Amino acid sequence: MIPASSTSETRAIDTRGIRGAQVSMSCDALAPNLAFFIERLGFRLDAIFPADDPSTAMLSGYGLHIRLVRGSSPGVMLIYLLCDDPLASGAGDTVLTAPNGVTVKLVAADPPMRTPATRQALVFTHAGSDNHWGVGRAGLRYRDLLPQRHGGAFIASHIRVLDGGPVPDYVHFHKIRFQAIFCRKGWVKVVYEGQGAPFVMHAGDCVLQPPMIRHRVLESSAGAEVIEVGGPAEQGIADAILAATPPGKIRSALGWPLRELAAMLAGCSLYIGNDTAALNMAAAVGVRSIGLFGGTAPLRHSPLIIPILPPGGIDRETGMSRITVDAVLAQIPQLPV
Repeated sequence: MIPASSTSETRAIDTRGIRGAQVSMSCDALAPNLAFFIERLGFRLDAIFPADDPSTAMLSGYGLHIRLVRGSSPGVMLIYLLCDDPLASGAGDTVLTAPNGVTVKLVAADPPMRTPATRQALVFTHAGSDNHWGVGRAGLRYRDLLPQRHGGAFIASHIRVLDGGPVPDYVHFHKIRFQAIFCRKGWVKVVYEGQGAPFVMHAGDCVLQPPMIRHRVLESSAGAEVIEVGGPAEQGIADAILAATPPGKIRSALGWPLRELAAMLAGCSLYIGNDTAALNMAAAVGVRSIGLFGGTAPLRHSPLIIPILPPGGIDRETGMSRITVDAVLAQIPQLPV
């Protein structure tokens, strides 16, 4: 059993008397929405009241409990149904819309892992004081050791814990093929589900972490550092974007050969992206482009690229978050024809 985090400043509620959780959903009329959720999606009606003029219905299904209230504030507007085969479950429809406007997306419960083709490169990352560190999970500091990710096949991070003592981490897992963790400095105490008691990694120790094993960092020495290497690099990010978008609107290009990626970019009317090889490739094939330079400075670049910098200056940690959608949209009319 992996212990839950105990570092929160607020006291946890007593869960012993809690029997479940509901999400609120609004509608103008109960009948058509009940028909949609019960007859089309297979939810169960648990309760409906008042009897003489029903305004509230309780529904449950697939581990989800819904409180459907006529005329209430909007509430939940998006539901994901996790399916073995979304296309088969929806008879070809993977995005459904309820009468009350709620979107129901049928997505893969366990998306297949795509392994991009490795694009080998010699990568040298200097550990000098001018390197930028970003804030990642549980407040840990991350330094990117493979900015181009070898084409999406691998990710490598230099991770630092600033303060000693308990680490505000939570139990989690990574959907990857491979992950190795090397303790470079100090010590960290970790625990893995089903692998016995927590143990301490000291400088020089290494863990080969099986895919999808649940684990948690418990505590560390001040200034502890580890090197983490895993792959594929951006599977989770790509799956999250694809799952949040209607089918056919986005196509993942992770792991595409450069020739195919260039051909795809050549058919675009506009490219928007951060400072990567794809940005420069888009400009090279004649595509008008907007470059988002949140953490890196724009050097010499194609006249087809309009650089956007964050207000207040470039910063690896916060720069991208300070570039707004409005700032990008404002630049589109300024692009060269």
